[in-house]
Amino acid sequence: HELLRYLHRLQSKDLSLCHSMIPLGSCTMKLNATVEMMPVTWPSFADIHPFAPLDQVAGYQ
Repeated sequence: HELLRYLHRLQSKDLSLCHSMIPLGSCTMKLNATVEMMPVTWPSFADIHPFAPLDQVAGYQ
């Protein structure tokens, strides 16, 4: 009986959509390795796309 009471107490601490908001996107929020972020510094990735319309790239120039 003691184990059941303990499990019941744990159940009341469980987070669910019935009791709280669960933020969307939390599964994808993680620390990215440095190696994964290196291409962002390469001009071929970081520069404006060559076919981007000029009227849409004013803030990037």
